[in-house]
Amino acid sequence: MGPRASEALGSHAMTNLTHIRALVLQGINAVDVVTLGASLVIAETFYKLHSFTLEAGAFLATWYGLRLVARAIFRDR
Repeated sequence: MGPRASEALGSHAMTNLTHIRALVLQGINAVDVVTLGASLVIAETFYKLHSFTLEAGAFLATWYGLRLVARAIFRDR
Protein backbone atom coordinates (compact mmCIF):
# COMPACT_ATOMS: atom_id res chain seq x y z
CA MET A 1 0.00 0.00 0.00
CA GLY A 2 1.25 3.41 -0.86
CA PRO A 3 1.48 6.43 1.40
CA ARG A 4 -1.91 7.75 0.29
CA ALA A 5 -3.65 4.54 1.29
CA SER A 6 -2.02 4.53 4.71
CA GLU A 7 -3.03 8.15 5.24
CA ALA A 8 -6.60 7.43 4.19
CA LEU A 9 -6.90 4.36 6.39
CA GLY A 10 -5.14 5.74 9.41
CA SER A 11 -2.61 3.98 11.61
CA HIS A 12 -5.18 1.82 13.44
CA ALA A 13 -6.54 0.35 10.21
CA MET A 14 -3.01 -0.24 8.92
CA THR A 15 -2.16 -2.11 12.13
CA ASN A 16 -5.23 -4.29 11.64
CA LEU A 17 -4.27 -5.02 8.03
CA THR A 18 -0.76 -5.95 9.16
CA HIS A 19 -2.18 -8.38 11.73
CA ILE A 20 -4.54 -9.94 9.18
CA ARG A 21 -1.69 -10.37 6.69
CA ALA A 22 0.48 -12.00 9.37
CA LEU A 23 -2.30 -14.43 10.31
CA VAL A 24 -2.85 -15.44 6.69
CA LEU A 25 0.84 -15.97 6.02
CA GLN A 26 1.30 -17.82 9.31
CA GLY A 27 -1.18 -20.48 8.22
CA ILE A 28 0.62 -21.20 4.94
CA ASN A 29 3.46 -23.71 5.14
CA ALA A 30 5.60 -25.76 2.77
CA VAL A 31 3.19 -28.73 2.80
CA ASP A 32 0.36 -26.50 1.58
CA VAL A 33 2.45 -24.95 -1.19
CA VAL A 34 3.82 -28.29 -2.43
CA THR A 35 0.43 -30.02 -2.38
CA LEU A 36 -1.16 -27.03 -4.13
CA GLY A 37 1.38 -27.27 -6.93
CA ALA A 38 1.04 -31.05 -7.23
CA SER A 39 -2.75 -30.78 -7.31
CA LEU A 40 -2.60 -28.14 -10.01
CA VAL A 41 -0.35 -30.34 -12.17
CA ILE A 42 -2.62 -33.36 -11.64
CA ALA A 43 -5.74 -31.35 -12.45
CA GLU A 44 -4.27 -29.79 -15.59
CA THR A 45 -2.94 -33.13 -16.81
CA PHE A 46 -5.75 -35.55 -16.05
CA TYR A 47 -9.02 -33.70 -15.44
CA LYS A 48 -10.83 -32.98 -18.70
CA LEU A 49 -14.40 -32.82 -17.44
CA HIS A 50 -15.59 -30.07 -19.85
CA SER A 51 -17.08 -28.17 -16.92
CA PHE A 52 -15.30 -25.51 -14.92
CA THR A 53 -17.30 -26.33 -11.80
CA LEU A 54 -16.51 -30.05 -11.96
CA GLU A 55 -12.84 -29.45 -12.69
CA ALA A 56 -12.55 -26.89 -9.89
CA GLY A 57 -14.25 -29.27 -7.48
CA ALA A 58 -11.99 -32.13 -8.56
CA PHE A 59 -8.93 -29.89 -8.12
CA LEU A 60 -10.01 -28.87 -4.61
CA ALA A 61 -10.77 -32.48 -3.67
CA THR A 62 -7.35 -33.53 -4.94
CA TRP A 63 -5.65 -30.76 -2.97
CA TYR A 64 -7.56 -31.68 0.17
CA GLY A 65 -6.65 -35.36 -0.21
CA LEU A 66 -2.98 -34.66 -0.87
CA ARG A 67 -2.83 -32.29 2.11
CA LEU A 68 -4.33 -34.94 4.38
CA VAL A 69 -1.78 -37.51 3.27
CA ALA A 70 1.16 -35.09 3.40
CA ARG A 71 0.23 -33.76 6.85
CA ALA A 72 -0.15 -37.32 8.15
CA ILE A 73 3.32 -38.15 6.85
CA PHE A 74 5.03 -34.96 8.04
CA ARG A 75 3.04 -34.16 11.21
CA ASP A 76 5.91 -34.84 13.63
CA ARG A 77 8.49 -32.84 11.73
